[in-house]
Amino acid sequence: ALAAADTLAELLDTLGVELPEPKVELPLGLLGVAAGLVAYTGDDVDEAAAKILEARAEARAAKNWGLADAIRDQLKDLGLTIEDTTAGTRIKSL
Repeated sequence: ALAAADTLAELLDTLGVELPEPKVELPLGLLGVAAGLVAYTGDDVDEAAAKILEARAEARAAKNWGLADAIRDQLKDLGLTIEDTTAGTRIKSL
């Protein structure tokens, strides 16, 4: 069912139909990752995710593959992945 849904979403995207992005409930563990990676001290999980994505984009632009990979790996440990799309980069569940 998930594969069919992904295929349908891709076909609709090809036709120019934009579906609303599903809201992903990010785990609180993301706050700890953000604290360790980007010295984030707040308590907003969505803001922490934005800071992590910003740090990853900066690392990739600077060709700091070690940091970019560390970000990806720490998110994977939380059951999350980074997805680069035409609409931008987002964090989603595995």
